[in-house]
Amino acid sequence: MESNITESIESILKSTSLLSMATVNGKKAHINTAFFAYDENFYIYFLSDSKSQHIKNIKNNNSVAVTVYTSNQTLADKLKGIQIFGTCKQANGKTLLNAFLAYSKRHSIFRKEIKKPIDLKLWGSKLYCIKPEYFKILDEKVFGVGKWVEVKAVR
Repeated sequence: MESNITESIESILKSTSLLSMATVNGKKAHINTAFFAYDENFYIYFLSDSKSQHIKNIKNNNSVAVTVYTSNQTLADKLKGIQIFGTCKQANGKTLLNAFLAYSKRHSIFRKEIKKPIDLKLWGSKLYCIKPEYFKILDEKVFGVGKWVEVKAVR
């Protein structure tokens, strides 16, 4: 991935800790918001109750679409945001460790209350991992006004 694209993705993900994620159950769409963390491969990690509608949907169809942007932008600004398309599943094994470390680094309340992955039971939640397949990036300061850049994820 070109450095300006990598830097743009990093800048957007760093700018906010909330995402919106769309899932599908049959013919019905569902959207939710979640706090997230990410790693150097731009895998996205979030915490959720396994009984929530979006997790039920992911168990049946792991395809997800995510948006990340800061909501205080106006049309007069140089706009920036990202759409991420990929798959999602519960974090286990090495992925759980990576998710735990990334989430702990980003969210201080999590770091204070959850000392090891087994402690997630205290919150009644599990960590999930979104593996991006491709990104659609809007970063007008870097790429120009109204210019979306599409790029496949590098594994």
